[in-house]
Amino acid sequence: METTQGSFWRKLKDEVNRITAVNGYVLCFGWNSNGMGLKRMYELKEILIVAHGGAHNDTICTAERKLTSSLF
Repeated sequence: METTQGSFWRKLKDEVNRITAVNGYVLCFGWNSNGMGLKRMYELKEILIVAHGGAHNDTICTAERKLTSSLF
């Protein structure tokens, strides 16, 4: 149930941000395009949509580069 709450994902992204070096990349995979975002000073570099065929949901992949250290 915890993974359905926004606070879980915010805390997870804060931790990923903490351990990612400046100019490092974060790859996100899922059914939405919510990545690390500009708030945490990440630049969106590429988006890839993976079609699985048939009635299966596509997977959205985002690649973002950390621009600077942020306070989050």
